[in-house]
Amino acid sequence: MFIATAGTDGAIHDWDSGQPGQAALNLEGHGYPVRRVKFSPFIETQLSSMSYDYTTRIGDHKLPSPCLKEYLKQSKNPLSLIDAICR
Repeated sequence: MFIATAGTDGAIHDWDSGQPGQAALNLEGHGYPVRRVKFSPFIETQLSSMSYDYTTRIGDHKLPSPCLKEYLKQSKNPLSLIDAICR
């Protein structure tokens, strides 16, 4: 089971409950605090994050480069993008 944490520093940390104390994924790059983190219902290793800087990032902790995609300033309501990606 994976648990994601995020906060005001703009970074997301994905933790594997089977390996306590060691983050499986560290995603950095948001310019403002992270507002929402959501796991993909289809690929358990992927997650998306949305920040107050109006960007959405998609990451996968099984890849050498964890950030798969970044969507820049899609709209005034980036929650609609993160919800669409994760459905």
